[in-house]
Amino acid sequence: MNAKILLTTIALSGLGMGAQAITWDLAANYNTVSPSAPWSYGSVLNNGTGFTPLAWNAATGTYGDGNGYDGAFVYQNATGSAGYGIANGQVSLESDWGNAAAQWTAPSTGVYDIAAAIGGTTATEVNAITGTGYGNNFAQYAGLNISGVSQTGSFVNNVYSWAFTDVSLLAGQTIDAYVINPGYANGGNTATELTITEVPDGGLTAGLLGGVLAGLGALRRKLSA
Repeated sequence: MNAKILLTTIALSGLGMGAQAITWDLAANYNTVSPSAPWSYGSVLNNGTGFTPLAWNAATGTYGDGNGYDGAFVYQNATGSAGYGIANGQVSLESDWGNAAAQWTAPSTGVYDIAAAIGGTTATEVNAITGTGYGNNFAQYAGLNISGVSQTGSFVNNVYSWAFTDVSLLAGQTIDAYVINPGYANGGNTATELTITEVPDGGLTAGLLGGVLAGLGALRRKLSA
């Protein structure tokens, strides 16, 4: 085989081309009774740090007390219709006298894309079970930490959003989406979306490809000498 072709074949075989990306989604992965790794549901301090897991409350179907006005809790709307600004199937961080949070922990060292949106409409709407209600009034107090570092987001139409690509994380590092209670319990339901996608061979492909091109250049010079 031609040496140039051989080098190219070996290099491309190591690129992992066609690898499937893995995506974790807060709503799709939500699990009752016991959190399913790499997700945890809990609360944070007023500065968005110090994540503490909340226990499952079977009586309310939430992580945390679930009674309102008592603290922080996390739940998924499974009523079949929107309520308190939370769409059916959507996860809510409810910060009533507490600071609700959802945490994702990197299962392995790698490169990840991250997207988050916290908040939504503040309009009053009718809930089929509980009657009228409202939510997302605390969206302006939302935050996102990556490896314990607060991230700057965009606040438009009562939704805080963040989008990052090619973020390098070590195994065990975390991403925290949270809502800080402003000092009163009024409309603490806050719609929360968080997705993390692993970049296949993140960072490795670019470096390897650069090495391939450099090697090909050296080989070309050698063959033409």
